[in-house]
Amino acid sequence: MNDHVIYTQSDAGLNQFFAKIYSLVGMGIGLSAFVSYLMLYPFRDNLVSIIANQPMIYYGAVIIELILVFVASGAARKNTP
Repeated sequence: MNDHVIYTQSDAGLNQFFAKIYSLVGMGIGLSAFVSYLMLYPFRDNLVSIIANQPMIYYGAVIIELILVFVASGAARKNTP
């Protein structure tokens, strides 16, 4: 029985690509967790006072988030073959 797996050069390139993408995703999740920790514990009072006293900052953040989601989804749709 021939159970030997043969990797081509394109497989190696694809593996490097996915390793890079997964490392970027991991760093993004780590940064998001770090910022969430900072906003929940050390800077909780500052965050609450900013949201309570400046509601436009909250609405601006929500609008920017929605714009980023739509831009990213549009770019992902253009990336399909």
